[in-house]
Amino acid sequence: MKIILTFLFAICSFSASGQSYDLYYKINFDTSNGFYQHYIYSHDSIFLNYRDLLNIDTINYHHNQWQVGRPHKTIFNASYSLPNAIVTDTTNSCIPNDTSVFVMKVSKHAWLDLCAFSFKFRLDIDSGDIAKVEISSDTGLHWINILTDTTGLFYYLSPKPDFSVSTIGWDSFWIRPSSFGLFSPTTIDSFLFRFTFIADSNTRPRDGWMVDDIVFGYMGENVPILPNNNSNINIYPNPAKNELNITSTNRITNIIITNILGQIIYKQNHNTEKVTIDVSDFTKGIFFIKVNGYVDKVFLKD
Repeated sequence: MKIILTFLFAICSFSASGQSYDLYYKINFDTSNGFYQHYIYSHDSIFLNYRDLLNIDTINYHHNQWQVGRPHKTIFNASYSLPNAIVTDTTNSCIPNDTSVFVMKVSKHAWLDLCAFSFKFRLDIDSGDIAKVEISSDTGLHWINILTDTTGLFYYLSPKPDFSVSTIGWDSFWIRPSSFGLFSPTTIDSFLFRFTFIADSNTRPRDGWMVDDIVFGYMGENVPILPNNNSNINIYPNPAKNELNITSTNRITNIIITNILGQIIYKQNHNTEKVTIDVSDFTKGIFFIKVNGYVDKVFLKD
């Protein structure tokens, strides 16, 4: 059986296993639908629907086995973070001679570099199965096989996984580019990561592949880490549909709102403790708010 993996992610800010990122994005396929968090300036969480990021390709792969849900299989009987994961069929064994693919695509902020990519996984396969992790920075025109790359583009923050054998319990996949700026977002607005599962002709029942807790970390050069004095600033509602309120115990003198590409959507001087902004014409997605000269909050336009 073969497994090919491609999967894309977005902008994030997080600290895990001793690694600190400016931004991070995580998908756990659970009721929260994954989340975006921004930790350098504040401790905000924005919940996104993973279905907006995930493409399970049933056009080119008619019998695509990837499914999101609670696993009910012989070996795959629980996700890493309960209750859901993405699995090559949540209930049935793998179909022989079949190829299944899912792709995730997430945009990112213009000043961030991709610096880490990780996920949890389980494999129940035979000797004919293959696993691949690929990344594309040009909308899918060219793909880089992360596991077999010989140019030194990546190095592993965890032991290099072996996708040709079954795992004993959960294992970790965690890489980062070999140099800062290798995947700079200055000329691209997103990454693609592709997960592909290809089953050979062996009819022995096996559970295949299960993936959970996918994380992308991003960092920016010369990003100022300012004192966390923004705790007195609040925004609501979040997500916002028509109006966004910004309040502060100190006087708000100016507000700048940018989208994930760094484009200024709103810029205005103020002299008050509360500002209400009409966001009804904003496109759906993530926006960054700079209050009184420093990035303070992140909000989602619904």
